[in-house]
Amino acid sequence: NDICSWIGHLLGEPRAPARVKASSAVVKSNMPGGPANGLPVYFGFKAIKIELLPIVLRLFPRAQIVVNYRLALNEQANSSWWKRVNGSEKMLANRTRTMLLQVQSSNHRYIEMPLEKYSAASFTKLLRWLGIQGCSYKSVLHWKTGKMLEPSNQTRVLSGTCFTAPSVPGG
Repeated sequence: NDICSWIGHLLGEPRAPARVKASSAVVKSNMPGGPANGLPVYFGFKAIKIELLPIVLRLFPRAQIVVNYRLALNEQANSSWWKRVNGSEKMLANRTRTMLLQVQSSNHRYIEMPLEKYSAASFTKLLRWLGIQGCSYKSVLHWKTGKMLEPSNQTRVLSGTCFTAPSVPGG
């Protein structure tokens, strides 16, 4: 039951608009959540494999993409997992470039969040981009060498009361 290969097969067919809509409905029906009190329903993925990004962009034409990547590819290539992969820095550079080009050339709203630029200001900007008002980040959590370096108490990291603002057409 490999839903991704099934969807990929359907999307590879030349006349697939109806199948794209049906595939999107299948994916959504297999995700947790549902309408509550007439409010809009939001679906999300923690991570989208780069190989599946074109499929996700096609299945979800109104998707908003948070593009998380590293600027310091040399540091990433020397991290515990990637340093075991031969030629990892070149591979990471190609994958990052491909991912950014795919998102930038789509009609989707996206925001770039490079790891090296994580800050209270960048995460507050992300909240506003997502339509979340009334709160802001005072600091961000950093994980390094198995220890939390910043405060772990949410009330110290986030100030205010978050709420979703009404969506603005074209916003």
